[in-house]
Amino acid sequence: MGSHRNRFLKLMAMFGGLLCGSQLAGATTFDIGDAERFAQLLNSDIPVSVEALQDNYLANAGVGVKSIMSSIQSAEKMHASISQAPQNYTHAVDVCLPAAKAIEVEAKAMVAKVASGTDTKPAETISIVLGANNIAATASPSGIILALETLCQQAHNLEQAKVLLLEYIAHEMVHVAQYQSTKRTSFVFNLLEMSLIEGTADFISSMYLDKPSLLQQPRKTWGEHHAVQLWKAFIEQQHNKGYGTWLYAPSANEQPADMGYWMGSQIAEHYYNSAEDKMVAISTLLRMEDADALFRQSGVNAKTARINVNNVELMYEDEGIGSNVVVFDAGFGTKHSVWQYVIDLLPMNIRTIAYTRTELTAPPELAKARTVEEHLSDLRALLTALSIDEPILYVTHSYSGMIAARYAESYPDEIKGMVMVEPATFAQRKHFMQLDAEGVKKEDEMILGHMPPHLAAQYALIIEQMDDASASVKSIPAAIPTAVFSAGNPSEHPFSITETKEGRPVWLALHKQLVEDSEHQKQYIVDTDSHNIHKRNPELIASQIVKMAEQTTAYTTTYTTNQTSIQTTTQ
Repeated sequence: MGSHRNRFLKLMAMFGGLLCGSQLAGATTFDIGDAERFAQLLNSDIPVSVEALQDNYLANAGVGVKSIMSSIQSAEKMHASISQAPQNYTHAVDVCLPAAKAIEVEAKAMVAKVASGTDTKPAETISIVLGANNIAATASPSGIILALETLCQQAHNLEQAKVLLLEYIAHEMVHVAQYQSTKRTSFVFNLLEMSLIEGTADFISSMYLDKPSLLQQPRKTWGEHHAVQLWKAFIEQQHNKGYGTWLYAPSANEQPADMGYWMGSQIAEHYYNSAEDKMVAISTLLRMEDADALFRQSGVNAKTARINVNNVELMYEDEGIGSNVVVFDAGFGTKHSVWQYVIDLLPMNIRTIAYTRTELTAPPELAKARTVEEHLSDLRALLTALSIDEPILYVTHSYSGMIAARYAESYPDEIKGMVMVEPATFAQRKHFMQLDAEGVKKEDEMILGHMPPHLAAQYALIIEQMDDASASVKSIPAAIPTAVFSAGNPSEHPFSITETKEGRPVWLALHKQLVEDSEHQKQYIVDTDSHNIHKRNPELIASQIVKMAEQTTAYTTTYTTNQTSIQTTTQ
């Protein structure tokens, strides 16, 4: 919770080699030696000169002062700090040093509780020091250091000082646990990562505080009243290496300083609350191996809702903030949650909308079969209801590939890119009937025989539309960047004719006809027999979405008013 911009980074680098090997056994030592020596110097008849600081304080420094010498720098620097704000040092000695002496037993108990709750070893030492008025508290792999001249500015009396000291100790003990848990070799963090480091410490430590947090409350109050603006700004800046006013710097406006702590604590809290195994969640937060995945999986910025459009009900999940809107459409008979494997891998500056069509949201007795065109109309009505008026990236699987083809054909200016996973096509049934009509009919009977009536009616309508369609595959308009992912291998135990040795080449050929082999359109044949590539290999689909989002940001498509000619320009 210190205010020095580089305090955590410098100490992590300094002690990086000790992360996995430090021996933290035994009881915690509560060391006030450095602070008492400074108090003696301040209260003596000897002026607090540069020489006196060097000879009577820094030269015989304890482990605490030695740990923050990168912040103190020199006797000259510390003397200048005392000269600029002598009241901070007298207040620290008069109020916070007695408070520190009074909480020794509670401090050791706090360290033990946090260590037990995080399944780590207690800090070896709690060091009470005075420094150069630029750091309030910090941690090393083996200890906690509290600098009273900075920390005590937030305490007006002895009781407040006791509460504040214990809060800092709990927070810094979580940092000790992070040191023990991490396997990092690099300590160059972006804003999201640093906010998660501090926010995780805030969240976990708050579980062990007997009283409401004095430090967190102003950020909490502001954050809850300005959440929308804060998340939007934070997500836009989350990968910046500079922290701006989010961390370790004065606020640029009336909001409290260090709002990055609150953002990180919200992510940590939501991640923890949504986890089934709480100890695994704590361990994951301490290690923070993938901050982007933690952010997405926390669901802190997610909204799940039902909505009525076109006199039908849809369910959707809206998550993330950004100019790139990715819409996920599932295969026949599957809900939007099937895409979670992929969505969890996307950064939060990509907005995702995954929705479930009406045949799986309406009560079975009210569900009515809908054509591809009606499903497309429902999707567009959903986007209108969510005030999405920019072109979308559209990600589909199986049956929804037919919706995508119709969408691209009818409203190409509403789509700036598509990722199609094992797409169904209007033409496929005629090709497979020609290959094995009897097998296709048996497959239909088997599938229809195992479905509830409302889904069977929907499946029958899909068959009807395929039977009425042309045997020719309409290509996706060339101006729409499109990636088609096809399973390349036949299955040893085929469920469908598309998975047989005879059917797989036909399936692949149909997919190939959807796209041109060009800079913006391509078929990717995956070495698998699975129809569910997005579940088997979500990293592949997620990386394609990220790549396409980056490319289409700089790719503008302009249509003439009658949409008969297309002009593309690269900015």
